[in-house]
Amino acid sequence: MSEKGALPSDGAALPGDYDRRRTVFVFGSNELGIHGAGAALTARRQYGARLGVGEGPTGDAYAIPTKRTPYARRFLAEVRASIQRFLDYAEQHPECDFLVVRVGCGLAGFRDREMAACFAGAPANCRFDPLWQRYGLESWGEKPLAG
Repeated sequence: MSEKGALPSDGAALPGDYDRRRTVFVFGSNELGIHGAGAALTARRQYGARLGVGEGPTGDAYAIPTKRTPYARRFLAEVRASIQRFLDYAEQHPECDFLVVRVGCGLAGFRDREMAACFAGAPANCRFDPLWQRYGLESWGEKPLAG
């Protein structure tokens, strides 16, 4: 379980009312659910993401697979389909605040512009890394995640 009110990688306080509602950390994973590096490791250590869960809700997190294995990237169309499943899930869970990191832009190697576009039209309970504000997505605050 996560410490409510803490940013996933640096411990800084989250802005606003995030600690009063269920906060769900949304991260890029691999289909195997290994969660051994990057945001996936943060999800496992700080948000209770379970090993073996490569897509969907897990602990206080939600896994979006951007890679097949820790070493092989998925096709963008496959990632888009997983993102759409996440957006549907977020719409069905208005009681949660979903904090979405730059899914797919780290170890999977996708570009910010192409990944941010996949989240266009996200429900109001989704907030994104401040670096994605330039693509019209609502930020969770001023400070980007470290690492």
